[in-house]
Amino acid sequence: MTRWALVIVLCIAGLSWAGRSALQADRASRQAAAALDAIQSQAHELAALRAAVPPDRRPGSGLAARVSAVLARSGLPASALSSLSPESAMSAGSGFKRQHATLVLAGATLPQVGAFLRHWRDAEPAWVIAGIELNPSPPANPAPGADLPLRCTLGLEAVYVEATGEKP
Repeated sequence: MTRWALVIVLCIAGLSWAGRSALQADRASRQAAAALDAIQSQAHELAALRAAVPPDRRPGSGLAARVSAVLARSGLPASALSSLSPESAMSAGSGFKRQHATLVLAGATLPQVGAFLRHWRDAEPAWVIAGIELNPSPPANPAPGADLPLRCTLGLEAVYVEATGEKP
């Protein structure tokens, strides 16, 4: 009888080891599938953003008014716009033109900056955020646990094909 008891104990130990390994493999495969779904979603979003605006069209004028509209949509006061300096378009080669602007938001918290960026992407797909610089600008008496205000410098960029008679 002791041999059979030993065989049964060894079989149970082998099955429990195999079961534990199977559970770990199942957990890893679920995590990999979730990561794949996230990557596919991001790839589709990038493709949609690239297809949203044809590259043969110059971004419209009135950048200040469009920035103010996005500020209002994202819940920031108009006073948060510290400066906006659009630059003239410059050639990027092969018939492409690149237009750049620098936008400075002052006194916005990180969640407010995130809301502005989300609304900007939805409202102005032709203007891409090419650079972000965040610097803290702490108030004199910060409230404990509150979001600190930031000075956010955004580099906006639009690339388009100059409308001429010939195709590049």
